[in-house]
Amino acid sequence: MPPGAGGGLRPAEVTTSAALAAGLPANGSLASEPPLRLFALAAGTQATGRLVLESADGEHALSFRRGVVEGATSPRPEDDLAEFLRRKGLLTEEQVRDARQLAAGSGGDLLSTLVELRLLDPSAHFGKLREHGAGLVWKALATEGGTWRW
Repeated sequence: MPPGAGGGLRPAEVTTSAALAAGLPANGSLASEPPLRLFALAAGTQATGRLVLESADGEHALSFRRGVVEGATSPRPEDDLAEFLRRKGLLTEEQVRDARQLAAGSGGDLLSTLVELRLLDPSAHFGKLREHGAGLVWKALATEGGTWRW
């Protein structure tokens, strides 16, 4: 059959795992590819990038580096780092308010501001910081419905 007569090669399809491994932009529905599967694909392919999960709750994000989660965000106010540290008794309400004001004026990085103000020693409270981060990852993985993008 001559080229262009309908018998040529079909366009290549890039699977989700190949896209994540190659760092290519990809997206889809959480109904067909749930968060735990996407997490496993990113880990298994040692992907580096940001997985964003969008649902009615808002936008959760997991940042991966060589398949390992380095950061997580949540849209819920109760998941805020300062609120978490206040609930754990590591910060007072006044310290939270002051740190938020200073962080807003210096780029918005609350953790760096807390360290700079010597309100939080990350090495002494690593376990609590890890607990907060792991909680954000679990909440992201529990996202139901919606879409994802890499």
